[in-house]
Amino acid sequence: MASDKIIYEYCENSMTHSLILIRPGILP
Repeated sequence: MASDKIIYEYCENSMTHSLILIRPGILP
């Protein structure tokens, strides 16, 4: 669930960056 929140926050901050991170699935 934590990853979900991080993805949502990233999307709000940088949609492109979030998409790139979600695409390959390389989240910190």
